[in-house]
Amino acid sequence: MSSHQSGVVIERVGHRKSRTSENSGVAKLLKVELIKTGKEVLVFVPGDGTLNYVDVNDKVIVEGGTKKYGDSDAKYRLVKVAGVSLKKLDKI
Repeated sequence: MSSHQSGVVIERVGHRKSRTSENSGVAKLLKVELIKTGKEVLVFVPGDGTLNYVDVNDKVIVEGGTKKYGDSDAKYRLVKVAGVSLKKLDKI
């Protein structure tokens, strides 16, 4: 399995973290269908405000598949949206 995979955003998901934890809040997640395998996976969206650049049916590139990102159950992390890296979107 490659470290980067392409997929299509199915849904934007807000995952509520534990209320008792010091880091309680809503994790920014996407439900993405991977193009190659057809699997639906949860994808963590890093950074503040980057979820605003992602819409349903956008083509995305994700990385990971083994470790968990953040406090959520997501094993994948968002890298690119519609061919543009999150680092460039963050500077806009």
